[in-house]
Amino acid sequence: MDIPVIMTTTDSDPFKVEDNIRAGVDELFVKPYDMNMLKLSVSRILINRQIIRNKYLNADTEKINSFNFNCKSEKDFNFIARIIEIIDKNIEDTEFTVDTLCAQLHMSRTTFYNKLKDVTDHPPKEIIRIVKLQRAAQLLKESKLNVTEVADKVGFNDSKYFRVVFKGNFGMTPKDYIAKYRNQQPNIT
Repeated sequence: MDIPVIMTTTDSDPFKVEDNIRAGVDELFVKPYDMNMLKLSVSRILINRQIIRNKYLNADTEKINSFNFNCKSEKDFNFIARIIEIIDKNIEDTEFTVDTLCAQLHMSRTTFYNKLKDVTDHPPKEIIRIVKLQRAAQLLKESKLNVTEVADKVGFNDSKYFRVVFKGNFGMTPKDYIAKYRNQQPNIT
C-alpha cells in the first residue's frame, strides 16, 4: 500500500482491532489517544516507507530502468523486480516461456498481460528476451566464455539466432561487443 492508513476508533474490542490490522491499517489508535503519540507514529510510518522506497529504488534499478518502465508505486516496482528475478533464476532454461513465468507468478496469462500492460508497453516475450540479453552482455564482458557458450548460458539453443537478436538489441555483434568491452580495466590514477 502506498498511502499509510492510520485509524482512530472508540471501539477497543480486540477482535475488531485485529480485523482492522488484517485489512491493512498501519496503525490503530483507540480513543482517547495521546496526540504526541499519534504524531510520532505518523512520523515513524513515513520514515519507514521512505526507507523501504529507497531500498527498492536502489535494488535492480539499472535493470528495471533499462526497460523504461513507468513504475508508479512500490507495488509496480516489486512486480517488475519479481519478473526479472524469476527470469534470472531460469536464465539457462531454453523451454522457459511466458506461460512458465505466469505459473511461477501464480497468475493467469490474462491477468499477467493486463498487469504488465499497466506498467509497461513491452510484451512479456520481449521482457524475457531483454533480461536474457542483458545477462548475455554481462557474461560477454566479464567472463572468458565464447559467444556460443554465452548463448547456451542464457537459454538460446540457436547461436545464430542469438547473434541476430543480440545485434538487434545492442547494435553490434556479440564478437564486436567482446572486442569493445572485455578486459577493459578502469583507469586508476
